[in-house]
Amino acid sequence: MLHVPLTVYGDFNCPFSALASHRIDLLVGRGIAEVEFRAVEHAADIPLDGRAVVARVRDDLQSEVDEVLALVTAFDGEFTLRVPEVLPNTSTMCRSYAGTPTAEMRRQLFAAVWSDGAAAAVFAGDEGAERQAEWQAEFDSWDKKIVPSVVLDDGYVSRGLGGLKRLAEMLEG
Repeated sequence: MLHVPLTVYGDFNCPFSALASHRIDLLVGRGIAEVEFRAVEHAADIPLDGRAVVARVRDDLQSEVDEVLALVTAFDGEFTLRVPEVLPNTSTMCRSYAGTPTAEMRRQLFAAVWSDGAAAAVFAGDEGAERQAEWQAEFDSWDKKIVPSVVLDDGYVSRGLGGLKRLAEMLEG
């Protein structure tokens, strides 16, 4: 079976990255790919205490969630998102993940934003600050800073909807 090495850059407050994370689990679970997820901050302008998801922010985020849910295929199985009350600044979450870059930690962080609503309170820590700074510098060096970004083993970068499509095609075989 094909076992493709991938690197995926994503942000915990991005619903498109949440779908990429879900697809990563499926790809790894089926033995299709070996994936390194790198947490980056794509919206550093969000205040440290988060941004309340009200009025236009809620409408815009609901549109993004609806777009993501429309991308879910039969190969994805069950996948749900809910619009959070607060969109977190993910700087601390990214550093925490970089200190413990496991699939379980990644799943917990995405769930904290898109299911539990507990992102701001649950995860804190700087043990991965150096690693996360390296990931962020790599991401920031690109002309197009879009999450999720899927880096193939040949170095080609597939960004945003293209990255999600690439992951879906790999699932579909």
